[in-house]
Amino acid sequence: MVKTRFLFLVGCVFLFAGCGLLGRSERANPEVLQIAHGRLGNEASLVQSGDSLVAVYSDWETTGLYDVVLPISDRLPTVAPAPTMIDKIDMALPLSSSFGEHVAAVCGNTTTVMYLVRASEDKMILKVATRDAGEPAWTVDALERPGDPVAILPVGPFWAAGSLLHVTYPGAGQAESLMEPFVLEERGATFGASPGADSSAFFADRQTLQGVSAYNSALHSLFLFRWNGSTYDPVKINGAGPVHSSLLLSDGSVAVLSWDPATRRLELVVQGPGESRLSQSLVTMSNGTSKVALLPQGESSGHSTGSRPAATSDHLLFLYDEARLLGGGRVLYELCLLTPGSGWGPVARKYRKLILASGAEPIVDFSALETNGRLYVLVHQDGLKLLGLKLPR
Repeated sequence: MVKTRFLFLVGCVFLFAGCGLLGRSERANPEVLQIAHGRLGNEASLVQSGDSLVAVYSDWETTGLYDVVLPISDRLPTVAPAPTMIDKIDMALPLSSSFGEHVAAVCGNTTTVMYLVRASEDKMILKVATRDAGEPAWTVDALERPGDPVAILPVGPFWAAGSLLHVTYPGAGQAESLMEPFVLEERGATFGASPGADSSAFFADRQTLQGVSAYNSALHSLFLFRWNGSTYDPVKINGAGPVHSSLLLSDGSVAVLSWDPATRRLELVVQGPGESRLSQSLVTMSNGTSKVALLPQGESSGHSTGSRPAATSDHLLFLYDEARLLGGGRVLYELCLLTPGSGWGPVARKYRKLILASGAEPIVDFSALETNGRLYVLVHQDGLKLLGLKLPR
């Protein structure tokens, strides 16, 4: 009996050494700003443009895609500014199942949104809207063929059309196909694209190593598409699922956070250049997760607005939603944040678990960014809210 208990304790030590030590949950007290009410589209995006935050969302009642611009300061305003309509995105009832699908990014001083428009009952159009900082109006263009928005980098958009993954960038011609067969599952993610990046820096400096991660359900695998100086090289990531987020680290490796519904494991994979795998570890267990975000820790991460990444694998934030069963058929939906805390050794460090939001309504979507030691999260749960939180050091 003593021997069995000793072996159990040793096993626990090795388990915690692989995934970090998770302390008890704490309820955070973020600032909350209501952005929109009513019946909204499923997807919401939050990006940083200079000294401002840009929230992008869609509204079923007006069938429009909107943005709200807020200045970054020590506190959120008490009332959100009025939204601006980017475009009308559905012209026929009933509304399409893809209503509100979009991706957003900021390249230099330009905010870019790629989105789907249903022009008639059976005609879909893929559009790209751009707006320079300080300009009141959006410029809208159509891409050559419809498809699912995947991601936007400073050099151009990625989208999935049929069984192909397409990309446009200077020198690629009208559109270049990166993978066939390709069937997009869940949303793609960018890595290495930092605020202020532009296309000239992208092409001039191979060390920016910007790229896109996307899950291909035709091959049941997650792929990184990394820039090699002339095109994008696909790298297969074993052990990562479709619900994922990716982040370029300071050593040139890419960290991928993903959730496996079969095992309920939230795992971190660190992938080196090429096919080399550096590590894979359990972060925590979670139920009913539909979205994750991997972010630098804040001021201690040295995160900057330049084109080079600064995050390390020891200074990461893990953001995810969870459906917690309370008994009696009741479910509590929570937005959870894991932050590194004090611990012994660089691997077996402790994590603090902060509950940023909770409620009886599901968390439909969220989008997050870190800047100047503060975390901002746009949460679609019983309306659209912006959360602001000073990150613990």
